[in-house]
Amino acid sequence: MILIFSEENEFSTCDIIDWLEYYNNQVIRINGDHKEAIKVNFTMYNDTQHKIILEYNGNRIDLDKVTSFWYRRGGHLRFYQGQRLSNLFTSKLLIKEIAKDLMLETRTLSTYIHKYLSSRCFSIGSIENSLPNKLEMLKIADNTGLTIPKTLITTSKKRLEEFIAKEGEVITKAIGDALHFLGEDEFYCVYTELVTDLDIIPETFFPSLFQQKLEKKYELRTFYLHGEMYSMAIFSQNNTKTEIDFRKYDEEVPNRNVPYKLPNDIEDKIDAFMKAMNLNTGSIDLIFTENNQYVFLEVNPVGQFGMVSTPCNYYLERTVAKKLIHHE
Repeated sequence: MILIFSEENEFSTCDIIDWLEYYNNQVIRINGDHKEAIKVNFTMYNDTQHKIILEYNGNRIDLDKVTSFWYRRGGHLRFYQGQRLSNLFTSKLLIKEIAKDLMLETRTLSTYIHKYLSSRCFSIGSIENSLPNKLEMLKIADNTGLTIPKTLITTSKKRLEEFIAKEGEVITKAIGDALHFLGEDEFYCVYTELVTDLDIIPETFFPSLFQQKLEKKYELRTFYLHGEMYSMAIFSQNNTKTEIDFRKYDEEVPNRNVPYKLPNDIEDKIDAFMKAMNLNTGSIDLIFTENNQYVFLEVNPVGQFGMVSTPCNYYLERTVAKKLIHHE
């Protein structure tokens, strides 16, 4: 049995399940944002006698029978909680505090289940490492020999002005996971932006991340899977809409995307970086500069890889499916 934790509208999961079923494998998918919560029976008698049974969407899932596990997305598991707290209590403060406690209980159980699966069967991805600290990843990338952008985090306009005077044009982006959400009628997202107007910046502001703007020949997106790498060059610099952040897609004049082979020494450094981050999969962003230098930007352990798979004819969905089946 192959078990996948994902989200309801995560389409790469659907594509991989199609391949798994094509190869006649039993697959169960649990969506973290599904309205149906999970029921659980967990017995623990001693070090050798554990039994965890999950019930979800009509399926009875014995975790001891799971041969492969893929954490794609979806966050922590959501368990059945019985009656609504508002039906049991009238105090809003009490309801709030009990709900907070139930969330901690849920996290504890969910974390254990994730670790149990990862320790006993072949796994791709991990909820523990799905939101790595971007500052830590820059430090580890530097330690493993990858070149990183010159970076400043500050609350001071004066310090920012000194950084610009020394490094030239700078960009700013989120320190952590960038804000994105679907509003009532449109999608909102925080992009990487060029710092252009210092006059509107106050003398002191919220801690913000700035980096030297790199003059690029092209951007690179690399999908990493258990030591294997599949890369694509993105010619985003030729379009004013995408030259700072290629995620600002131009549907009328799309960027040219082509298969790409990284030099062996760069792949070796990426492999060392991913192992140091304790990641066995992820989508990695790099820039190839006008000075012919590869610069590491970041890794997203649950990043999209369909955008690499389709233009480059890599058939990564089939590759992931085969990895879950054969573990090779």
